[in-house]
Amino acid sequence: MVKFYFITISKCGDAIGASLLRTLKRKTHNVDYYGIGGSKMNLDTIIEYDKLHDNMYLSDDETKFSNKDYNITYDIMKKKPEVVITIGNWDFCKNIHKKINNSHHCGKVILIHYVAPNVFYKGDRFIKEMSEQIDFLISIYPQEANCASRYKLPCAYAGHPMMEIRCVNTNIQEFSRRIDHTPQKKILTVLLETNVSDIRRILPDILQVEKNLNSQNQNIEIIFLSSGSAVNQLQELLKKSLSKALVFDEEYDFDNVMAITKVAIATSEKSTLKASLVNIPHIVAYKEPITQRLKLGKSKQFHFLNLVNLILGKNIIPIYFNYNYNIKSILQSIQELLEEKELYKKQLTGFEDLRYILSNGKNFSSENAADAILNFVKGLMCVNDTCVYL
Repeated sequence: MVKFYFITISKCGDAIGASLLRTLKRKTHNVDYYGIGGSKMNLDTIIEYDKLHDNMYLSDDETKFSNKDYNITYDIMKKKPEVVITIGNWDFCKNIHKKINNSHHCGKVILIHYVAPNVFYKGDRFIKEMSEQIDFLISIYPQEANCASRYKLPCAYAGHPMMEIRCVNTNIQEFSRRIDHTPQKKILTVLLETNVSDIRRILPDILQVEKNLNSQNQNIEIIFLSSGSAVNQLQELLKKSLSKALVFDEEYDFDNVMAITKVAIATSEKSTLKASLVNIPHIVAYKEPITQRLKLGKSKQFHFLNLVNLILGKNIIPIYFNYNYNIKSILQSIQELLEEKELYKKQLTGFEDLRYILSNGKNFSSENAADAILNFVKGLMCVNDTCVYL
């Protein structure tokens, strides 16, 4: 019996890992699965949802997931898996890989990581670091696979996990009745992250955009999408502002809200990618603290590049950040999208190209990732024409 051991500490990683795990179980018959993750993966050690990280790329507080709390390295030594698969949060996972590599008690372990740190903005130093710690990388962007080849790190491009998200309309009529939505209303959805400080900074500007649009008889209604505790805090902020904007938790109502959305404002890489993949024309707006804006200045204008623009190699999504962040420009772009002018058409064409690139074939990313992992593992475990049966 071959043992696979999974490790993820983020909410997104738990969802990605659950899809991968289901696919691997369907494709294998001689593998036991262990590890640590959230409730969706349902492994032998479950991290409570509110303790999972929101971000797949950075671990702000790694100590609460240390071996002292969960005894991960000790558990790996005890179970002696042939394969360890970490998902996201490289800042945390690299320490696990280092400990396994330096341990004499783990035996020979095939080390695999799924979802690289964002090399688009941070350069390829993470890939170089990975090449020294792991045996195989599963990437979600084609550019990452090209980067890995420079460091002779075996890598497979699986496609983006968000391609498995589908906008379904089964509850749209019920949802529209619930929020008293009529086709005459144009929904402007704002996709927010969970950082309340960020929300406080941008909220007055969003409400000003809504006021300006409605003064022009645009019949705009604002919906905010966030998640976790930020939903309740955002509702309290809106009460104080006397705004009638609605707030929903994206984990439960993302599909419903997107299905009635005309245009959107995204405030992060994750949200712009989500909006693009479900065909919602949008802009990106992010307002940093004034001290940070002064520190970065104009010279850094190039450094907040939209991931969708980068993948496509062309600018289809306007970015408002730091020195070029202003309500007048944001309002102008939103109006152009609402009126379905050239920017609107250019985005819809670009989103179609994006889905083609990130789908990487007919299969979902979990299917491609599972096939790549199994082929890689079989290749390493086949010796003298005797192969392991998975």
